[in-house]
Amino acid sequence: MEAAAMAVTAATGALEPVLLKLAALLDDGECNLLEGSRSDAEFIRSELEAVHSLLTPNILGRMGDDDAACKDGLIAEVRELSYDLDDAVDDFLELNFEQRRSTSPFGELKARVEEHVSNRFSDWKLPATSLRPLSVNRRAGLLPPDGDLVGMGKRKEELIELLEQGSSDASRWRKRKPHVPLRIIRGEMQQIVIKVAILDERNRSKAMTLVAKTGGVCSIAIVGDPRDKVLVVGDGIDPIKLTSALRKKVGHAELLQVSQANKDVKETTPMLAPVKSICEFHEVKTVCILGLPGGGKTRVARVLYHTLGTQFQCRVFTSVSPSSSSSPSPNLTETLADIFAQAQLGVTDTPSTPYGGSGTGRALQQHLIDNISAFLLNKKYLIVIDDIWHWEEWEVIRKSIPKNDLGGRIIMTTRLNSIAEKCHSDDNDVFVYEVGDLDNNDALSLSWGIATKSGAGNKIGTGEDNPCYDIVNMCYGMPLALIWLSSALAGEIEELGGAEVKKCRDLRHIEDGILDIPSLQPLAESLCLGYNHLPLYLRTLLLYCSAYHWSNRIERGRLVRRWIAEGFVSEEKEAEGYFGELIDRGWITQHGDNNSYNYYEIHPVMLAFLRCKSKEYNFLTCLGLGSDTSTSASSPRLIRRLSLQGGYPVDCLSSMSMDVSHTCSLVVLGDVAGIPFNMFKRLRVLDLEDNKDIQDSHLQGICEQLSLRVRYLGLKGTRIRKLPQEMRKLKHLEILYVGSTRISELPQEIGELKHLRILDVRNTDITELPLQIRELQHLHTLDVRNTPISELPPQVGKLQNLKIMCVRSTGVRELPKEIGELKHLQTLDMRNTSMRELPWQAGQISQSLRVLAGDSGDGVRLPEGVCEALINAIPGAARAKCREVLSIAIIDRFGPPLVGIFKVPGSHMRIPKMIKDHFRVLSCLDIRLCHKLEDDDQKFLAEMPNLQTLVLRFEALLRQPITIKDTGFQMLESFRVDSRVPRITFHEDAMPNLKLLEFKFYAGPPSDNPVCITNLKSLQKVVFRCSPWYKSDAPGISATVDVVKKEAEEHPNRPITLLINAGYKEIPIESHGSSENIAGSSGTSGIDTEPAQAQHDNLPAVRDDYKGKGILLDGRCPTCGRATKIEEETQDRVADIEIQTETTS
Repeated sequence: MEAAAMAVTAATGALEPVLLKLAALLDDGECNLLEGSRSDAEFIRSELEAVHSLLTPNILGRMGDDDAACKDGLIAEVRELSYDLDDAVDDFLELNFEQRRSTSPFGELKARVEEHVSNRFSDWKLPATSLRPLSVNRRAGLLPPDGDLVGMGKRKEELIELLEQGSSDASRWRKRKPHVPLRIIRGEMQQIVIKVAILDERNRSKAMTLVAKTGGVCSIAIVGDPRDKVLVVGDGIDPIKLTSALRKKVGHAELLQVSQANKDVKETTPMLAPVKSICEFHEVKTVCILGLPGGGKTRVARVLYHTLGTQFQCRVFTSVSPSSSSSPSPNLTETLADIFAQAQLGVTDTPSTPYGGSGTGRALQQHLIDNISAFLLNKKYLIVIDDIWHWEEWEVIRKSIPKNDLGGRIIMTTRLNSIAEKCHSDDNDVFVYEVGDLDNNDALSLSWGIATKSGAGNKIGTGEDNPCYDIVNMCYGMPLALIWLSSALAGEIEELGGAEVKKCRDLRHIEDGILDIPSLQPLAESLCLGYNHLPLYLRTLLLYCSAYHWSNRIERGRLVRRWIAEGFVSEEKEAEGYFGELIDRGWITQHGDNNSYNYYEIHPVMLAFLRCKSKEYNFLTCLGLGSDTSTSASSPRLIRRLSLQGGYPVDCLSSMSMDVSHTCSLVVLGDVAGIPFNMFKRLRVLDLEDNKDIQDSHLQGICEQLSLRVRYLGLKGTRIRKLPQEMRKLKHLEILYVGSTRISELPQEIGELKHLRILDVRNTDITELPLQIRELQHLHTLDVRNTPISELPPQVGKLQNLKIMCVRSTGVRELPKEIGELKHLQTLDMRNTSMRELPWQAGQISQSLRVLAGDSGDGVRLPEGVCEALINAIPGAARAKCREVLSIAIIDRFGPPLVGIFKVPGSHMRIPKMIKDHFRVLSCLDIRLCHKLEDDDQKFLAEMPNLQTLVLRFEALLRQPITIKDTGFQMLESFRVDSRVPRITFHEDAMPNLKLLEFKFYAGPPSDNPVCITNLKSLQKVVFRCSPWYKSDAPGISATVDVVKKEAEEHPNRPITLLINAGYKEIPIESHGSSENIAGSSGTSGIDTEPAQAQHDNLPAVRDDYKGKGILLDGRCPTCGRATKIEEETQDRVADIEIQTETTS
């Protein structure tokens, strides 16, 4: 028995899924419930359904104002009851017939429902909103008002230059750099990179001398281009003090990196790249300042407002209040009125009333928009709009600000990536400035300055004993966090006194007090603004992230799959979308781009906040680095989800009497030895990833001790070599993650995991999949990337629910024909394999399947034309031979197509009879002929009813032009010809719907025979693709181009687009002036620069079973005996290219 769609949330626990389970249990006549137990279950269900019906519209359907309700005593009790009831149902279902008849599983729970729910529910009211009314200028006192913050000078200068001079950055987006943690490494060599202002040899000598005198320094070097970076290697060096000393000695100095010395210096290169300077090329009228909460967006905007304000006729600074729903703020009218009022100050002696119009709502907003727009139309203005939360809000405000040529500027701030991206894409005058972190020097100066200002500076230790270092590491350069945490630090030092200074390091456990310590309230309020803005489903997913330590990087796939196993989300695609939302809202930070490795992290202060919120809901308990074990141990509630982090003493689990018998999720981050798995009776999620302590003996015991209800088992990165037979006991396992382990085979028992949905064995030594794989009928993801697997068994065709198959970077050369039976397959990843073709039977799933092939991440769709009826119509004996005459080409020599094409392998004198007999309904066809197209073959092609794309390749030089007649080809839209010289001509009205004509040619005698493209009435584009080994200005090539170019000028559809390729790029011929200069479009020396891999991929396949079948073999056609010099020439040239590539690399 399985519950329907699950919806576990942080607010209501497992209430919704447990109601579904109870309903199914009561409806199942085979469950053998005793009459008393049935009565108890019906009572519990009735009471909880009443609570659920109240909570659904009041909490689950709202955003932002349910926080107080979720912390209410009754709702908290219902939440805990839902978890216990969920366990009780599962416990009951695991019993046998006799045990079920002799037990009463719900009696105690019924009593709890009567006491804590029924007796209180009638008088219970939904708690009032936890959000306080917010004024327009609510952020005015968020940061201390005294002067500019440390480190704001650089931001201020960059933004002023951006607004006054413009930008040469074509991307119009200044990205922030990843934070470089500050560490003092004791007992091991460390590498420090500092950028300095070395103007002459004298300054260089000063810098080197100063560094050499520093304690612990072993070596010094000047690196970088220009040589302005000092590379220091040593032990126990204080990088902040060293950088500060260099600043005093030689001027500017900036700490770039602190790392272990055994790391390659080359790794630091990307971090040393300077930010592009801003030059006057493109005018910037609007700057969108993007950053995390507390990152200094508002402060830098306010500094700009005061610094630049005198240059403008009128100026405005206003903030937009966030709303408690997904719609724009109801205070937007007040914001518009504030803009209008501020704009008139100092400009007119009799300012207009902002409410001069009549009406309410939208009518009043429109009246204000019209008034603001009219007033600002002929003025130079500076408008600062702080904290945009909804795109609709910005659209309304933007309508009120007219564009003029008087030098007006707009500055907006937001913490939402989605708003910044939409501004960037919608308006070319917008520049996105991502506020970066303060560098470590400025951060330490700020923290130290606040601590010393309070009088506690003389009590703070030095080096590792200085708690300001911990504050800097935790705050990641976030100004607001640095200010308030340092203030709290100063207070702690005063209370503790000098003898207990080291206890201040406990502030790293700030998650236990970030919501309660009075001095941290401004920081907590800033984070609450963003948290209250999230819908409940995103809050639940975000709170689950509190399992991570701030030093952990988040692996997207791993987290998404745990969300599914926990019951928060039902489908991976949906979960991926939610992960993207958290990125857009600024809670999760993505580093890298689409062309490189991406990793994700959550700001340490945000993690501290999330841990606090998680404790309020008893949602997840985190033990280990940065956690307060005493608080967790003293909690009266059961631990529902537990995260153990590296270094945690697991004996505390028993010594502190923590009850983990009802823990449903255990996540281990790092090496934690000696975990007492026998204490965890009801685990559903177990993630041991990267725990080097887990070996084969441990895994066998784990499988014996775990409950049957485990859904997720993560073993990635552990030291296991073999999956035990006891794995078969995990009957309800849905996700098995064993990538990056040392296992070399999957046991036959894998077939007994009937509920398995995801099987991930990437980066292992597995050489084959067992035949029992066919039993996994619920499997929808199979990932075998980076394994030695060389072939897939035909039994994969039995996986009827498979949606994702990844064979990337494996030795698989071809897929079994049974792949066509995978009706639900959506993604097939075959990148970095030798596969260039798929079985033609895969055409059955062309509507749903997206193929990833070659080096590109762009998906390739499969062609249409193969259906079950066509396959059944082919006799069995002939069906076995079809693979010899037809396949689906994924990577084509014309370039990477968006749609694959049905291809006839080898070279033929005529179109094979089997193609004519069985495959005339295909939508596309690619065939290589020896030297000409026979009339009856052209007739067959012309009469193919669905043919939309045709590729004709000719092995030898055409002696006579091919004439395309005026009959047939009614559906054809794309025609490609691959020949030495494309001798082809078109009759009038030939190929009436042809839009694209493409030639790929090599070299041969010139010909001035007309092509007659003027007869192609629907023609829009002609593309020339020259062979990579011939110049495009060769006589045979340039003559054909000249002929087509002349005919294009006379075409009724002119202008016809004429292009010639440069690699995979297509360059307009007109830009070269004449065909004689076309060579320049193909790279140096007039040679097209297609990737060597693509060139090699396009060589004809040579197979033993082609002998005697009229198919090319050993460079000679066995039917006509004609030598194919072009192929010999091709192979020689490919060999040369490969050698050159290896040499240069």
